[in-house]
Amino acid sequence: MRTTTTDFIRLSFHDKKGHGKFKVFTFEDNGFQIAYIPTLDLSSYGDTPKEAIDSLLRVVMGEYFEQLIAAGPTEAYNELKKYGWAKDRIFPKKYKSTAHVDKYGVLRNFSLAEDTKIHEEFVEV
Repeated sequence: MRTTTTDFIRLSFHDKKGHGKFKVFTFEDNGFQIAYIPTLDLSSYGDTPKEAIDSLLRVVMGEYFEQLIAAGPTEAYNELKKYGWAKDRIFPKKYKSTAHVDKYGVLRNFSLAEDTKIHEEFVEV
C-alpha cells in the first residue's frame, strides 16, 4: 500500500460524503492542546492531543465537509482553491493541496514561542 504524504480531499456530491487525509500539527497553547490542519486553516482544542484531534476530525471536519458538499461542486472548488488546493487531473472527485507547510509556519500563525514542541502526523477522516 502506498503512503500518501500530500493532503487530499475526496468529495462525493451524489452520496453527500467527504473523505480526506491531512497533516495535523498538535501543540500546547495557553494550557490547551491544539490540533491544526494548516492546509485548510482549521483547528480544534482539547485537554489532550488525542482529544483535540478527535474533535477536529469528528466535529470540525464533519461540518466542513457538510458545508463544502452543500455549496456544490463549483463553490466547493472555489473555497478549496483559496487555500491552495487543486483538482486532481485523473480523479475528478479528488482535490490535492499544493501548499507546503512546516512547523515554522505553524509557529508564526499562532505566535508560539520558538521552543514550543510541535508534533505532526497524517490523519484520515
